[in-house]
Amino acid sequence: PPLAAIANKEAVNAAFETGLHHGLLFERRTFNGLCATDDKAEGMTAFVEKRPGLWKGR
Repeated sequence: PPLAAIANKEAVNAAFETGLHHGLLFERRTFNGLCATDDKAEGMTAFVEKRPGLWKGR
């Protein structure tokens, strides 16, 4: 599955175990980490080209 889907599931699970402050820190770290992936670049390119993304999990 796409890395963003995995990160979303982790964020939802973490939300039940932490307070708002720690949840926002988790979200920021996760978002910043995802921005540096090949899947993010593919998602942006696919959006501009109006085609489905070809996710590699990297």
